[in-house]
Amino acid sequence: MTVPTSPGSVPPLDGRALVEPVDRAAVRAYQRSRTVHGPRSPGRVVLGAVVGTILGALALAVVAAAIAVVLALVALGLHALGVDTPLAVVPWLAVPAAVVTLCLVVVAVRRGSVQAGEQTYRLSRFAAANGFDFEPSIEAPDRPGMLFGVGRPRTARDVVRTRGARPVEVAAYSYQEQRGKAVEIHVWWYAMVTLDRALPHLVVETRRTDGSRGAPTPHALDRSQELELDGELGGRVRVSCLDGAQDEARAVLSPDVLGGIVEAPVPVSVEVVDDRLFLYSRQPLVTLDPATWEWVLRTAGWLSAQLGGAHAALRRQPGPPDGRPATPVAASGRLRRRGPSWTVLLPPLVAVVALVVAALLDRA
Repeated sequence: MTVPTSPGSVPPLDGRALVEPVDRAAVRAYQRSRTVHGPRSPGRVVLGAVVGTILGALALAVVAAAIAVVLALVALGLHALGVDTPLAVVPWLAVPAAVVTLCLVVVAVRRGSVQAGEQTYRLSRFAAANGFDFEPSIEAPDRPGMLFGVGRPRTARDVVRTRGARPVEVAAYSYQEQRGKAVEIHVWWYAMVTLDRALPHLVVETRRTDGSRGAPTPHALDRSQELELDGELGGRVRVSCLDGAQDEARAVLSPDVLGGIVEAPVPVSVEVVDDRLFLYSRQPLVTLDPATWEWVLRTAGWLSAQLGGAHAALRRQPGPPDGRPATPVAASGRLRRRGPSWTVLLPPLVAVVALVVAALLDRA
């Protein structure tokens, strides 16, 4: 999608730092410069080596035991089929297999760490070349969007922030939620841009249709707050807004704005809260692709300008002859999140009621 924008609204980006070869020594030096701890003392080095050895031995024992159990079960299964497989060879196979497995895991973790460090180094140079601010990570960022303030720990990584009248912040965001005994890890990418003025809370979620991709919001909203839209775009987006702000939502969400959201090359959902606009995506917005950065920054700036211009035009409309305002006062507050579905809770409730009734009948 080509976002309509006036010439010069976003200066050309210097994306060479994202794609040109880098010096590995420079990457390691950058990573060392980010380390908050100073040089470790000999005692800490020895302690770290001892702890690492103990943990490595425990990991080796656990992996070897698991592999030995699997091999023993396979050997017993083959023996039941009439194949003579001595169990004495199981330990001799389990230990080397465990060593190889742990080596592969260490190599994979090391490679992932190197790639992550190289991306952070490239992004820092990209930000410096374009006059942006860069922060490797921000713990528990204070943002007004629905994505933030839920779960813990909450971390924004590889935060790139532009400067100017409408600064744009782009980052990867992760948090954890406790669901019973399980812990779910959520990873989202967001772009945040400051608006000229505060607007009522509204959310745009693109629907899945034939041949197109949908983009959900980080948290489901109460369907009673949906705003019905006419036309073809009404079937491709789901808009939620506060009571009393329907006219304002229709005014700022023009067909051009909704079309730009629907036709985005990266599926995104949009939230407007206070004086901020957020783009949310499950696909990376912080990448080493200069074209993606060009699109993200242009789209965020363009949407901000479109919403601000539509809101200003709406406020300038003359009022009716009786002197009442032309538009209702902007609704305040936040959209409600969707509560637990009764269709999900109904089977457990029925089971509990059945158990209670059976117990009472048995006692009677």
